[in-house]
Amino acid sequence: MTRAARTLLTGLIDYAGLFPPAGLSMDEAVERYGVFCSGPQAWLLGRFVVPLDHLERFETATTRILPRGAGAVPWPVSVLGSADPSRDVARVHAFNDRHAGRADLGAAHIDVVEVKTARLADITRARPFVAAGLTCFCEVPIDDQLEALVNAARAAGAGVKVRTGGVVLDAFPSSAALAHVIVTCAAGRARMKATAGLHHAVRGPHRLTYDAESTTTITPGFLNLFLAAAFAWDAISRGHDPQQIREDVERILDLDDPRLLVVDDQRVAWADAVALRVDRIELARRRFAVAFGSCSFEEPIEELQALGWI
Repeated sequence: MTRAARTLLTGLIDYAGLFPPAGLSMDEAVERYGVFCSGPQAWLLGRFVVPLDHLERFETATTRILPRGAGAVPWPVSVLGSADPSRDVARVHAFNDRHAGRADLGAAHIDVVEVKTARLADITRARPFVAAGLTCFCEVPIDDQLEALVNAARAAGAGVKVRTGGVVLDAFPSSAALAHVIVTCAAGRARMKATAGLHHAVRGPHRLTYDAESTTTITPGFLNLFLAAAFAWDAISRGHDPQQIREDVERILDLDDPRLLVVDDQRVAWADAVALRVDRIELARRRFAVAFGSCSFEEPIEELQALGWI
C-alpha cells in the first residue's frame, strides 16, 4: 500500500450499520463492528454511529463484545443528538463515566455528537456539547442559508455535516451543490464530515438500496469527495479564487474513470483535474475532511481492493 493511500483513507469510514439501506439490528451492527475492529482493515475504520436515544440498547448488545483489560482500546462512538442538548450532555458523560470505571462493561467512549440544524437558531444546540469538550457536527441543508449556517457552526466551535445521498433519488445533491458545500466549509475553516450515499469509491451508476428492483442513479464516490475536499482546503490555503476552486472541485466530483487515478508514496493524481502531495492530503484530513458515515464497511473495502489501493 502506498503512503498517499494510507494518508487519505486512515479512519475515514464511520460505521452506520443501524441506518438504511443496511438497517441492521443493534446486535448485528455491533457484532460486525467488533469483527471490523479486529480485522486487517481496521485502520480504515472510524466511529460506531448510534442515536443517543439507543444508548441503552447499545450497552446491552455490547456487553460481551467491547474490549476489556489492561491496555484495552475503547470503541470510539459518535452519537446522534436529540432536541435537548443539555440532557444529551449529561447522558454522554454518564455513559463515558460508566465505561471508564467499570471493567465489566468494556471500553467505549463517546467523543463526537451530531445534531440536525435546519435553521440558524438551531446552531445553538451545538454549544453545550462544545462547552463539554465534545466534538460536534451540525447537519446543515444545502440551501440559501448554507454560508450563514457554516459560519455560525464554526463560530460555535462546531463542524459541518453534509448529507450526500440516501435511499430516494432526491436525497442526492448535484455535484455543483456538493462543490458549493465543500468550498464554503473550506473557506469558512469549518471541519466537515459526510453521510449517506458513499458506499462506492468512484462516482457512477448504482442502485439506491440492496433490493434487486431498486432504482439506479449516479452516486458520488468517496474518493472523489475527499480528494475534492483536500483540493479545496489546499487551494483556499494558497489564496486561490473561490469561484475557480468551486469549478475545479465540481470537476473532481464528476470524474468517473478510475483508470486515470494514480496513487503512490508522494501524491494522488486524477486525470488533469487534481494532483495533491501527501503532506497536503494529511493536513486536509487532520484539519478539515474528517470522515464519512456508511452503513456498509465491506463495500468500500471491496472497491478499494479492486482498485489496488489496499
